[in-house]
Amino acid sequence: MADTDLKSRIQHAREAEEKGHFQEALTLWHKVTASHPSKLQGPLGEIRCCKHLGAFSKACSCAERALKRWPENPALLRHYAQLHKLIGAPEQALAAARKLKRVCPDDPTAARIEILSLLALQSFHEAGRKAETAVLQYPDQHKFRELYIRVWRNLPLTEQSLALSRSWFHDAPDDPIYFQFHLDCLAAFSRASEAKDAKQLHASASFGRLRIDDPLLFQKALDTPPPLTPSTTTLSRRIAEVLRPADMPFSRFEDEAKWGVNANKTALTAFTDLAMEVVEMEGVFSRVDLKPVQACLARGKGCLLVTSHHGPGAAAAWYLDRHLPHFKRIGNQRNLMLSNRQPSDDAPNTQASILIGASPLPHLRQIIRDLSNGHALALACDGNLFRSTLDAPLLNGTVRIWDLPARLNHRLGVPTVWCQAYWDGNKIALDFTEIEVLPRPKDPETHERFWAQRYANLLEDHLRRGPRNYSYSSIFWSRALGL
Repeated sequence: MADTDLKSRIQHAREAEEKGHFQEALTLWHKVTASHPSKLQGPLGEIRCCKHLGAFSKACSCAERALKRWPENPALLRHYAQLHKLIGAPEQALAAARKLKRVCPDDPTAARIEILSLLALQSFHEAGRKAETAVLQYPDQHKFRELYIRVWRNLPLTEQSLALSRSWFHDAPDDPIYFQFHLDCLAAFSRASEAKDAKQLHASASFGRLRIDDPLLFQKALDTPPPLTPSTTTLSRRIAEVLRPADMPFSRFEDEAKWGVNANKTALTAFTDLAMEVVEMEGVFSRVDLKPVQACLARGKGCLLVTSHHGPGAAAAWYLDRHLPHFKRIGNQRNLMLSNRQPSDDAPNTQASILIGASPLPHLRQIIRDLSNGHALALACDGNLFRSTLDAPLLNGTVRIWDLPARLNHRLGVPTVWCQAYWDGNKIALDFTEIEVLPRPKDPETHERFWAQRYANLLEDHLRRGPRNYSYSSIFWSRALGL
């Protein structure tokens, strides 16, 4: 009888999970765990459902309890490593990944999380060696190729890097990431002739690819959103509990959120490598008032434009590059399209980005020099990718913020301006608001804490514009909703 009851509960839990009813499935799996603690299916089901619901900390606690009973179970170790990566705990993720690697030496998840954790901990040389091993061990897994590029953005390029970049580029000559990395490797070894041939091959291979460089094509792409996945639908419901206006039906809220997910991807596709000369694409913007930025630049200390990670940020960068005489984006290891090359006649737009990498102090000095020369620098400053961060209250939880702008604002008096792209109907609008801390505290920690809270307040105002602007990562929402 007990076995029949167990099989029935497991069957019902699986069915609820397959239908995307993750809260119901979580309750059922919890009952399996409570009534049959020796069965691994219960904890694994709870972990999966918590991950779908965005409750990463709860999933992590569940995995930790289960590992006391099954310390070398590969599935549990895999979840445990992934969850620590998601919640921004790279030391624990690294330890779990290495334990998984000892249990399953050929597990690609273990290799990937180990490299990502080393990258987060800025152990670039060790990450580089591991990434080099991984691309040779898993030659057909393209995720390792992109991971290799992320790591080697922070290291001096080698002959091995050049050989790999050449192979990947010739496998897919129309791929913009492989093309950009191959150009960087060729530039590092002064292969100008080969770089010229690569550009011609890339142009030929890319001919005929769908490019969204016309406002009518852009509008058409916006109006054809794909269906949401069960996990995204579940996340929409959790967000709706906090942010849905009382007079908005949930069905409309969900449709708007779905539209926003597609619009974010469309904007990235259209603007990431759009030429400055395509003036027609200014037609997708609402009227933009740059006076707050110009007023800050008039003070002679440059201007830091701070933004949140998601949304049509690529469109904002394209627009600002056209309208500000000295504009640069500050990137991080995840920006695979950023270049390591120095400006040259062949690559006049290379100076449009600064990559924060293996030598943060020289890069920081470059940032300060550019600011003193009256440049406007844009950076996304919330996320898991920065080691020096501040946490500020947001909605029912917190947001994690890179502290660099707050430090430069306090120590050097650099003006900081909230610069957030958002959807105004079917157009892209830009919000510019200076982040000032007045009266100005003498204590830097107090100043940085107040600055972070002003940033979080502006971010919350942005989120409350409506569900078209909710294209953020699941870990962002997990933190903000306090899951």
